Amino acid sequence: MLRQFVLPLLFFIPLIVSGQQGAVISGALQVNANVFLKDSAINAYLQPQYQHQFFGGESWLNLNYSYQGFTAGLRYDMFLNSNLRDPNASYTNQGVGRWFVKKTFDKFTAEVGYLYDQVGSGIIYRAYEQRPLFIDNSLLGASLKYQFSDALTVKAFGGQQKNAFDIYTGSVKGIVADGFLSFGSEENAVNLIPGIGFIHKTISEETMEKVVNGVKTYLDVDRFKPKYNSYAATFYNTLNYKGFNWYVEAAIKSDDVFFNPRAEKQEFGGGTTFGKLEFKPGSVYYTSLSYAAGKLGITLEAKRTKNFNFRIDPNLRLLRGLISYIPPMNRQNTYRLTARYSPATQDISEQAYQADVRYKFTDKWSTLVNFSHINTLEGEKLFREF
Repeated sequence: MLRQFVLPLLFFIPLIVSGQQGAVISGALQVNANVFLKDSAINAYLQPQYQHQFFGGESWLNLNYSYQGFTAGLRYDMFLNSNLRDPNASYTNQGVGRWFVKKTFDKFTAEVGYLYDQVGSGIIYRAYEQRPLFIDNSLLGASLKYQFSDALTVKAFGGQQKNAFDIYTGSVKGIVADGFLSFGSEENAVNLIPGIGFIHKTISEETMEKVVNGVKTYLDVDRFKPKYNSYAATFYNTLNYKGFNWYVEAAIKSDDVFFNPRAEKQEFGGGTTFGKLEFKPGSVYYTSLSYAAGKLGITLEAKRTKNFNFRIDPNLRLLRGLISYIPPMNRQNTYRLTARYSPATQDISEQAYQADVRYKFTDKWSTLVNFSHINTLEGEKLFREF
């Protein structure tokens, strides 16, 4: 058995500068330290950390400054013999992982640098950070937001996606409008929070060359003519009434190049293999209905996904280069035994449902019942959990 001891350290350092009235400097330091020990019972320790490095770690230092609507921040990242990027390899690098400058003028906000944001639930666009998974796909670019009224806010942004200490070639641009409407009295108010978003993706010359060279190796039946530009749009709305909350979102994607690991590819000399690039449109439909009152809480979810692998580079795999984020349809378990297997979101073909019921008997006793049901669109069983 491989043994890895993890010693997480987390520090928060808030400061208030007295030299300028209202100015605030804040910071946070996170340090992870890992000690790798060989297990002599087996020889499964080929990773360099177990062979000769024995120690690894990561650290992130955030420093932020804010004063009268002006905000600036800097984050320094360091990876030393880290296994986050690839569990079977060692990664060492350091540098500025993020910087940003933001200024608010009354109803107008401008921001440049590495930006985190999302449209709706993130189906067509989400830039976020998840350190334990080595996810940091912030957008290096600019964002402009204007609040026309309490009922309407419009935001536009554009830039290039972050790739560790580098950036991916290609560009992402988007515009989103969010609203707020309320009806009825304060005690019986019905709130509507609608929104609409649009994303434009342009792949680079380098990426297009790789796609064309790959398609050239296909037989005529599998070949297609790729395009540099593709688009995604979404409409979403949240309805609130007392203890009820209903969210619905519909997203579509124009013809776009993506890798389909389930698709059959015809081979020279006959026969087929699985996995090829395709050029097709895609869609995602997602809804969530929840109710909470007193000691009872109920959440019902449903999702249908078809050909929605939306990346800055279709040649990338796993979590790299993803522009979109499709919500998972299973319980996110905390403890090691129940979290031993968690199904990956299927962006090519998925029909999923989930029900979650909680009841609190007393301050010390409560119960949770959860059921997850995930199939492909063709009806193939993928995951069941109760």
